[in-house]
Amino acid sequence: MASVYDVAKYFVNINSDTDGDVSNMNLQKLLYYAQGRHLAKTGHSLFNENIEPWQHGPVVREIYHKYKANESNPIPPEEDFNYDAFTIEELTTLVNVEKDYGKYSALTLRNKSHAENSPWAVANEKNSNIIPTESIKEYFSENEKETSLSEQLELNGVKPISGIRNKDGVLILPKEEYDPEDD
Repeated sequence: MASVYDVAKYFVNINSDTDGDVSNMNLQKLLYYAQGRHLAKTGHSLFNENIEPWQHGPVVREIYHKYKANESNPIPPEEDFNYDAFTIEELTTLVNVEKDYGKYSALTLRNKSHAENSPWAVANEKNSNIIPTESIKEYFSENEKETSLSEQLELNGVKPISGIRNKDGVLILPKEEYDPEDD
């Protein structure tokens, strides 16, 4: 399991490598989405630290305090970052979260984390000190389902073609034209 510090360094460094900026608020939300996606996909945590329901959304206290001197300014890259700190499974989660959420502003991520019935909203309403990991897992399992390529195509109005393919995977005969009686 990666440490939350390694996960934070990933988001800070990957954004600085792509000329993006990540503030402490962006980082906090990316940590939340990474934890949620990883829990939903694998059933186990990406990192052990608690996520707390602060006014502006989910926060990992340890990371907030590490970078709070930056205020809302971009966090500079970390010198001691190492991809070897992650398993392939963990790195896959981080890459997908960065791809899906890294493009949003801190305010947009804050607003997304405040969605009705989100783990943050429920914990905040109950005045809890932490957002339960199980609550995060359940929410992301129900709301962040990955879609297959076939489902993605259909959502975009493209009907996938199935049928007989040769040894190289090239479609020879679409399914609707295939009649087994002809064999």
